[in-house]
Amino acid sequence: MRRSLKQQFQDQGISLPVTSFHDYADALARYMRFTGLFSISGSRIILTKGREGEIEEILTLKRELYPYKDRDEFYRYFGNPDVPVLSTDHNPNILQQQIQELTAELTTLYAELGVLQQGMPLESSVSLPQPLPIDIKELRTLLDDLRDKKKQVELGIMDIRGRGPEKLLEALIFYDDILNHQTFDAPTFLEWNTWRVFVALDRAKKIKPNPVMDENLEPVSTAAGNGPDMEVSFPDFHVVPEVTMRTGADQERYESMPVIRHVEDFIRKVTYEETYGLFIAPRIHRDTVVKFFMAWKQGGFYGESVKIVPLTVAQFREVARSYSTRRDFQPAKLLRLFEQIGEALQGTRSPLQCQDEIPTAIEKWKQQLQDSTS
Repeated sequence: MRRSLKQQFQDQGISLPVTSFHDYADALARYMRFTGLFSISGSRIILTKGREGEIEEILTLKRELYPYKDRDEFYRYFGNPDVPVLSTDHNPNILQQQIQELTAELTTLYAELGVLQQGMPLESSVSLPQPLPIDIKELRTLLDDLRDKKKQVELGIMDIRGRGPEKLLEALIFYDDILNHQTFDAPTFLEWNTWRVFVALDRAKKIKPNPVMDENLEPVSTAAGNGPDMEVSFPDFHVVPEVTMRTGADQERYESMPVIRHVEDFIRKVTYEETYGLFIAPRIHRDTVVKFFMAWKQGGFYGESVKIVPLTVAQFREVARSYSTRRDFQPAKLLRLFEQIGEALQGTRSPLQCQDEIPTAIEKWKQQLQDSTS
């Protein structure tokens, strides 16, 4: 089919970029997932649990795809959120049933979380009004609140079940799919997977992921631009990871100043406790290195040094892989790596030297790690 469509465009004298069909599929997958009706599993789009009835109803609708020639008319119709009218728009019984099913599911999830945390089931904190309201707007608000609560409980479960060497190795291997564009949205999955790595390392006091995730904890979109991709707090220091798939000159243009600002804002939020930014990309552009070099040596907007460690995905994997065969990750060791990179940077006179020193610092750190465990 793709070849047929491509030939049709070529016959009409229309040249399409090589990635056009991939972009169309990617956009369609995004739209489907933003409805909340769909999630993903590996490379497949799947139905969100509990929303099957809504999808079946949509599929039974008889709708003509009229070839509108007027663009405004097209968007007025296809962009109207009130069309088509579904049962969930006027039948409170369906929404009440979804609420009851979600409440039962939450009861099970709370019990599981309690066993994982304390060795005994945790009683659900969900309290439904009795009787349930019949107003559609009230029911939807209640349903949305329950879905948010379910996501938070599942994040708590993920924070425990996602720990350990096996989960770490799984996340490190998954970087290959991301870098080879075998996922729906590489930038979003890069953020999400890096969060999984820090969860698997299993020593943080708190990890706050900022990518938008669906009800299955699969990533939907990257973190908002007004904050960092994630925040990781260890007992003695903090890490503010920022990731990107950009590798060219636009990396510095779109990433460097926002990253510096996010790290600097976080430092002020934790009242100047020891904090490092961690910038991860498939390749670090030299212009980006210049900005981070200057921020570390001369300070950011407020004048204090902003310490940002730029690592390629390969270098970050190399560091994390040291713990993929054993459960002895010590945050102090990671802090020591950042400190050694900082010491190397302070001794350099140019960003180029700084970039060259990072692989040397990593090798030195790995050797120290090996010596301390042998």
